[in-house]
Amino acid sequence: MNGRALAAIDRVVPREKIEREWGLRYGRRGRKYDLRLIQFDVRVETPSDGDLAARTKAEERVRAARLADAERVRELALAGADFGQLAQEHSSDAETRARRGKPASGLFDHQGWPASFLDALDGLRPGDVSKPLYARGGWWLVQVKGVTVTPLADVEKALAADLLARGPEDDEIEAVRQALSDGAEVRVLPGMTAAQRDPELEAPDTTALTIGGVPVSRGEYATWVIDLYGETFARTFAEDLLVHAKAEALGVRVDEDEVQARAREYVQDIVDRDFMENRQRWYDKLAVRGQTEEEFLREQCVRMRTSLLVEKLVLRERVVTDAEIRRRFQASLGPDGAWREVSKLLVSSRYEELDHGQPREDLVRDLATAVEKARLRAVEFVARLRAGADFATLARAESDDPRTRSKGGVLSGAFKSDDYPDDVARAVLALPEGAISDPIPLGPTWLVFWVRSLRKPALEDVRETLRAELQQLRPGLLEVRTYRNVLANQARIEYRPRSTK
Repeated sequence: MNGRALAAIDRVVPREKIEREWGLRYGRRGRKYDLRLIQFDVRVETPSDGDLAARTKAEERVRAARLADAERVRELALAGADFGQLAQEHSSDAETRARRGKPASGLFDHQGWPASFLDALDGLRPGDVSKPLYARGGWWLVQVKGVTVTPLADVEKALAADLLARGPEDDEIEAVRQALSDGAEVRVLPGMTAAQRDPELEAPDTTALTIGGVPVSRGEYATWVIDLYGETFARTFAEDLLVHAKAEALGVRVDEDEVQARAREYVQDIVDRDFMENRQRWYDKLAVRGQTEEEFLREQCVRMRTSLLVEKLVLRERVVTDAEIRRRFQASLGPDGAWREVSKLLVSSRYEELDHGQPREDLVRDLATAVEKARLRAVEFVARLRAGADFATLARAESDDPRTRSKGGVLSGAFKSDDYPDDVARAVLALPEGAISDPIPLGPTWLVFWVRSLRKPALEDVRETLRAELQQLRPGLLEVRTYRNVLANQARIEYRPRSTK
């Protein structure tokens, strides 16, 4: 509220906000259209093998076919057929089909439509039927029933008065905040965290930081933190504190190498899952948030340090039951009842190294080339392995899978088909003992598997192996959170009265 009041002083409504309001109320460039629309959607199924080049070709075929449909219907409209009837019969869009081409809101809302589509509308007169226009995943035919034009000059003063009365917007308030903070040096002083030998320096009024040279006491900063975030994070802080205390009492430790390795593994999971193995895209996302990879890793290390302690405490207290062993046994067997010990080598297309700023068709072409190069590398590796090369040695040198590379490609326990797409699982399950698979596509990567052993054991034959595997199985997120929650529930957390300032 203080920021809003400061931004309101001598405020002049920015011209771009007046123009924005003009567009919102009266349409883009002051043109409000009464339209009827027919959609011819371009819908393409993604190939099961994730082949982007094949999908692009399929999309081109469907797009051309639907364009032909749109042109045929346009000819009917130009010949005098009722446009509303044509919409009922041909529109892929349920809304316009049910309303004889009329948008649900009545008048056409330009928001969310591409500029090329809107530019084409501006060239139409009442009564015109457009040529097929591509937008929102399909071709559209548009019939203009009417256009209402409101010049900006006619409403500019009224819009400015409304915006002035409405008060500063969030971006203007943020600009005031930025102007106040830009250039102000923030220094965190030892008084923030370090214990002082002089008892007088341990008081809440010890200077903890300076902002633009102005001293801020530890008590003042702590009060702000507690008032704004205290109860929100007190539970999390209590859980962390109790975990570290219990680990210390039991002599459970984690070293910095473990923490760093887990943090980097977490980053790799994010890159693989959310950014299609494109690390540069992840870097760009961090940059938008004003963060570097180093800063992100440092933040994750704080979290991982506690999580690793919890995992070790869980493993220390874990009791593996016979029922869990039986379930693990069933999950480890293939549909033929066989127990497979398997190694994996992953060959990446190095998708993250491509130029993602280039036009889409160029990126698709380069990706197809990269995937083919990766396939050829995988074919070469298969040939070397079948000629007698050591799988573990080759995996350590060439595999792009950071989780199995250091282990020579060995997958822990028996091969579990549920961990892979059906086509990959079927290919592995069809391999005899000792066989090396052909390269198997998985998105922009290729997988090569080696079935080290294949047998049909009884439960008793592998019971202790399964028990040891379950005993050391990394605790899942739910198990970690439950452990933290139980610890905190055993302690009483008291909150000080909240400030009324």
